Amino acid sequence: MASSSTSTETQVKQELQTKASPVQKIKLHKCHVLMLGAKGTGKSCLSSRFATSLYSPLTDPTIDDVPTSSITFDNTRFTCHYLDVKSQQWDLLEGYVSSSDAVMLIYSVTDRDSLEEVRKLGEAIRKLDDEPNGSTSTADGKRGGMRDGNGILVDPNGPNGPSIPNGRGSKLPIVVIGTMKELDEERVVEEEEGRGVARGLKCGFWEVSAATGENCERVQEALCRVYLARFEEERERRAAEDKGKDKGKGKQKRGCVIL
Repeated sequence: MASSSTSTETQVKQELQTKASPVQKIKLHKCHVLMLGAKGTGKSCLSSRFATSLYSPLTDPTIDDVPTSSITFDNTRFTCHYLDVKSQQWDLLEGYVSSSDAVMLIYSVTDRDSLEEVRKLGEAIRKLDDEPNGSTSTADGKRGGMRDGNGILVDPNGPNGPSIPNGRGSKLPIVVIGTMKELDEERVVEEEEGRGVARGLKCGFWEVSAATGENCERVQEALCRVYLARFEEERERRAAEDKGKDKGKGKQKRGCVIL
C-alpha cells in the first residue's frame, strides 16, 4: 500500500511539473529553395519526395506547382518551397537567385555531364554573390529572404519572421546533391568526385535517392541549418553596424552642443 501511495504521489508531482513548465515558442521561418540541374537528374522527383515523403517518378511540375515541405528542429519550424527551374530558363539565373533563400545544385550519379553543369552553375552563383553591391538582393536592398506563399517579401517585423538583409557575410546557402544513389550498376560519377565539386564551391554535399528516400530528410535539415546559421550571423552583423552608427550620431550631437 505504501508503495502504491508513493507511486501515485510521484505521478501527481510529475503532472504538476509538466503543467507548470513554460511552453517554448516555436520560431517560424519560410525558405524558398531554388533547384538547379540538368534535365533528367530527378529534380522533380526529389522535390516531390521532400513534399510528400513518397516517390513519384512521373512528376512534371509547372511554375505554379511549387512543392512544399515542413521541417522542425531546435524549436524552429521551416516551411520550404522548392522551385524547379528548367535549363531553358537559366538565362534568368540572376533573377531566380535574387528571389531565393538557398540553392540545391543537382546532378545524377549516372550522368557525368550533369556534374559539370552543377560546377558551372555554382561558380556563376558564387560570382553573383561576391559582387560588392549584392546582385542577389531585391529592389529594396534585401535578399530574397522570407516570403509568403505568393512570393511577396514578408514584413521584417511581421509575424512570419524577418528576411536576411543583403551584404557582407550573407553568402547564399548552397548544397550539391547527387541523385539516383540507388543505381549502383549505372553509376559513372564517384561520390568523391561530387564531393570535390562541392568543396570547390565551399558548400555542403549529399548523395540521395528519391526512390528510396535515403538522405532526403537529412539534406533538407542540413540546408536549413546552414541557412539559419547565416541568418543569425547576418542579424548580428547588422545589429553591430546599427550600434556603431548610433554611437557616431551621439558623438556628433555632443560635439554640436560644445560648439
